[in-house]
Amino acid sequence: MSDQQELQRLQEEIRQLRAQLADVERRVEALAGSGATVPVAPPVLAQTAQPELRPPEESAVAARVERGGSEAPVEEPRLASAATVMPPVIAAAGTAAATPVASKESFEVRLGTYWLPRIGIAVLLTGMVFLVTWSYQYLGRGGKVGLSYLCCALLGALGLWLEKKTPAFGRVLLAGALALTYFITYALHFVPAFRVIDSVPVALTLLVLVVAAIVIVANRKQSALIAGMALFFGYYTSLVSGVDTFTLAANAVLAAAALFFLARNRWVPLSFGAVLATYLAYMLWVWKINHGRELASLLFDSGYLGAEQFRLRGAFLALYWLLFTAGGLMVNREALPSAECKGLLTLNNGFFLVLFALLMRHAYPDVAWAFYFPFAGALFVTSAIAYQRFAPDRSLLDVLFAQAVLVATLGVLSYFKGDRLVAVLAAESLLILLLAGWMNTPGLRWVARLTFALGAITAWNDYPGWDRALMGSATLAGALGLIGARLE
Repeated sequence: MSDQQELQRLQEEIRQLRAQLADVERRVEALAGSGATVPVAPPVLAQTAQPELRPPEESAVAARVERGGSEAPVEEPRLASAATVMPPVIAAAGTAAATPVASKESFEVRLGTYWLPRIGIAVLLTGMVFLVTWSYQYLGRGGKVGLSYLCCALLGALGLWLEKKTPAFGRVLLAGALALTYFITYALHFVPAFRVIDSVPVALTLLVLVVAAIVIVANRKQSALIAGMALFFGYYTSLVSGVDTFTLAANAVLAAAALFFLARNRWVPLSFGAVLATYLAYMLWVWKINHGRELASLLFDSGYLGAEQFRLRGAFLALYWLLFTAGGLMVNREALPSAECKGLLTLNNGFFLVLFALLMRHAYPDVAWAFYFPFAGALFVTSAIAYQRFAPDRSLLDVLFAQAVLVATLGVLSYFKGDRLVAVLAAESLLILLLAGWMNTPGLRWVARLTFALGAITAWNDYPGWDRALMGSATLAGALGLIGARLE
């Protein structure tokens, strides 16, 4: 190829590149005018070699051609990166995309911006609780109520004002004001030094109104921070002042608010926190009314509760279980994914099972099966409802059904003894295995194996003192075990 032809080729390439550059610039200007975001070039383009837009020494090449042509080869244009070809806006975007993500906040920043405001508001609320309790010595009923609600109003106004400048801290103060309002309303009936309301229904109605105000404020501002802190400090201030039956009823109102936020705004952590706080308050109440008995005494002592105490404690536990179970089942899949719903319902079932089983031990230790079998039936119904709500997802059905089978097995262990227990566990194991195949649930197979193992352990503990009845039960269990092994 002659120098003239090479020159023409280079000039043609330059014209094409300039046309492409002009087209890119027009697109960038159009995007900038429309307010759209300029797309970031893929990382591969940043490494692609493109001809540099530097015109060659055309005059020198032409002179060599006129002089008869030089044998020296024409210098090829140097290659440049795509960042040279791209307009500055695109180049900057590509550079920003290639920049590594900033590291996470340091512990000091997290402590100063997140934890210290919350710790400070907890200390402030604790101080105000003691201020309200102390003020009864110098103020009448009207003065105590007025001073308390004035503190709430000032704290809320300060939070609203600071929210415009520092939204996070302002919302912390606003949440504290709402929580303090809840406590003041709670103290109007519960705290002896502050009591101005004797009627429990009236006091609960006022608490419902305060919780409704918390729901309205948090929902309008779409702030999970306000909702979470207001409910948390509502639980906290109640625990600081002492736990009683009125506290347990008030906590049910707070739990209902947490479930509303779950259904409306998908604030899942609030519902888990409500489960923990509600059952924790119940456990503290049990410890309190037992005059601070040692933990070992609460776990292992039996038969010391009367019928009236049993009914009161059982009513609160049943209320909490129904409340959280209904909350977990009534929301749709978009509000509560299946995995989180399984966690919420399992946590609720676990607390209820352990606490009610202890209650049965404290009141009626010989008839614990009277709790296990009805609760297992309730879990079977719950699993069927869960399948209807979350179909075609069957994972929640499988988890709840397995829990129901385990609770029913506990009932079998508490009701049957000796040779009957061995035979019933073997028969239950075979039934569970059949259900696992019919429902196509592999997890149930492990429950069946566990049930059969319990029967085998029971029989082994009585060996070698087997009588004819136990020998027959062991033989039946072995035959059922062989059938189950064939089914697997």
